[in-house]
Amino acid sequence: MADLQVSFRGGPHAAPAARRALGALRAPLGPDLFDDVSLLVSELVTNSVRHGEVGPDGQIELNVDVGDDRVRVEVDDRGLGFDARTAPRMDSDRGGGFGLYLVDHLADRWQTERHDGATRVWFELSRSRRTAGPGLGLGMPVLA
Repeated sequence: MADLQVSFRGGPHAAPAARRALGALRAPLGPDLFDDVSLLVSELVTNSVRHGEVGPDGQIELNVDVGDDRVRVEVDDRGLGFDARTAPRMDSDRGGGFGLYLVDHLADRWQTERHDGATRVWFELSRSRRTAGPGLGLGMPVLA
């Protein structure tokens, strides 16, 4: 059972809707982990809209499972999908391409799956992450 399970319309208001839904997990996750989850969810939902072409008539599913040692997030849509075999990279010349790059660098594990006409991208973050104090608020782990 997910600690958060919500469905919302695609299109330009999808990412803000996802962030609002995540608000219920702010206290249980703590500020740093919440910021990382919120950032990555925003990126994945934006990818659903932008690359999967999930418009206002389409639906995006967000499931978050908060375990004792990790947080698992799944974003599902019935969009076009993408080829995840290529390594995520930023393309600052085109003004985008940061979503999967951020997921690849911030998540402890992540994967994309295509089944029954749907695309699922999931990631996991350790709940034992520590941050290095002020900075970008990305919750980057500190090597001890």
